Amino acid sequence: MLSRLKDWRVIILIIIILGSIASIYFYTTLPKPRKPLIGVITVYGYLVSFEDRQLYLKAITYALKNDTIRGVIVVVDSPGGYASMAEDLYYSLKKLDKEKPVVTLVEGLAASGGYMVALGGRHIIAEPSSFVGNIGVIVVSPFLVIPSEKVYDTGPYKFTGFSVKEFPKLVKDALNNFLDAVKESRGNKLKVSLKELSLGKLYLGSEAFKLGLVDELGSMLTAVKRLCEYSGIREYEIIDLLKTVSNISEPLFGYTTWKNSTHLTVRDLIKYSKSPVGVYYLSPYFVTDYIRSGAITQSFPQNWYYTSNVGDLKNAILVDDSHKNYFNPALYGEFFGKVVEKGGRVVIVSKDMDLVSLLEKKPKALIIFTPLTKYSEKEVEAIKKYLEKGGKLVIIYDTSLASASVVNDFSQNFGIYFSEGYLYNTENNYWIYRNIYVDKLEKHPLFQNVTKLVFFTATTIYTNATPLAKTYATLSLTEKPGNYTVIALNKNVLAIADQTFIADPYLYAEDNYNFLNNLINYLLNKKE
Repeated sequence: MLSRLKDWRVIILIIIILGSIASIYFYTTLPKPRKPLIGVITVYGYLVSFEDRQLYLKAITYALKNDTIRGVIVVVDSPGGYASMAEDLYYSLKKLDKEKPVVTLVEGLAASGGYMVALGGRHIIAEPSSFVGNIGVIVVSPFLVIPSEKVYDTGPYKFTGFSVKEFPKLVKDALNNFLDAVKESRGNKLKVSLKELSLGKLYLGSEAFKLGLVDELGSMLTAVKRLCEYSGIREYEIIDLLKTVSNISEPLFGYTTWKNSTHLTVRDLIKYSKSPVGVYYLSPYFVTDYIRSGAITQSFPQNWYYTSNVGDLKNAILVDDSHKNYFNPALYGEFFGKVVEKGGRVVIVSKDMDLVSLLEKKPKALIIFTPLTKYSEKEVEAIKKYLEKGGKLVIIYDTSLASASVVNDFSQNFGIYFSEGYLYNTENNYWIYRNIYVDKLEKHPLFQNVTKLVFFTATTIYTNATPLAKTYATLSLTEKPGNYTVIALNKNVLAIADQTFIADPYLYAEDNYNFLNNLINYLLNKKE
């Protein structure tokens, strides 16, 4: 009996030992629990292509749905791009941050739309020598459409979608969208006004920290440390979310263009745009052939607007186009039409005409829009003689169209000199800072029923003659605020430092139309 009891004890002991061995084997062969994951999304390069956008959003969505990912670090090195793409990434990151902490790290550059992406995180870190800011918007205005009998549309804005005259409001609204994102994300952390930010300055990371645009200075290690604090993890593994979700065989345009240190072209922006109007959170510095001037969709035959039969010029106003003058008659239909309505004629002087001989026929006035080639000594002397006999000269220069060197070579003969810079006012303006109000007006028939004018990218005039109109603004070249002359009169020579404000449809802003009417009366010696 005792022997049998001992046998059972041995058997039970053996079973226990074998069970322990089996348990040890089972648990040691199971896969070890994986450490929490920190995902990294690198927003690198231009925000312009559909493929770039889809890849970033795919990575954000993956992080949102994957429970093993405890937080995300977004590394930003981008000059921005399309406003819609920057906004898409910004709002997507804000949504992700509500579920899992998002920390952003500026490595190199977070300019314009790049900075908007960085705002998507709850905590922004910047390398001290990185660049941050350039808050603002660039919008390419719609073309001025010349109707065609071959194409029918149902409304005046069906083609463009916008009123050209009211388009600056859209630009202002787009800027406000950006500033709202800054205000929402930075809140009381900001130590700089939204007005200051709207100037579009780019700041070093160290300065951006002082201004409250970023939360601290540091590196990737700093970002990891902060993310661990927010997510409450100590051990972790880092994964590249773009590589995890990417199955794209071809290089991404925005990424590769930036990597190759290649600037964009206007053609690139048009090619990748999915909207009817280009709205960009992007610095013009990164667009090689960025242009400020608008365009007309329909081309015109050369010399289509010239008159072959000059005839009697006693009631005519000559408009010089013999010196490659930068203007398009199609934009001055109201101006020239009102001249005819008041009994005058408009004769546009082509390069094949002799300006000197035309002046000898004693026209009412000569208008010179922004010239691109110099006037000869013979022409200058002929114009002086014409003025001595009672003729009138109007010199109109637009700094957004050409250098002032040629016009100044001519206008100095009459005590007029135009600046190369432009005037702006960030507080009191017609929707955007370069559209300035002109309201300091002398008593003169030109300003009958005129209280306020709007000039578009105007410059200032230096003169020893009579300043007729001034504006309080800042000159871009000197960055000096003050009262600047924009219309001046020297006997029979009238100088105007903007030509857009009397063009269609801009002449209907504020009292521009009344000024144009008075200008025509002045040129034709009419009284009303």
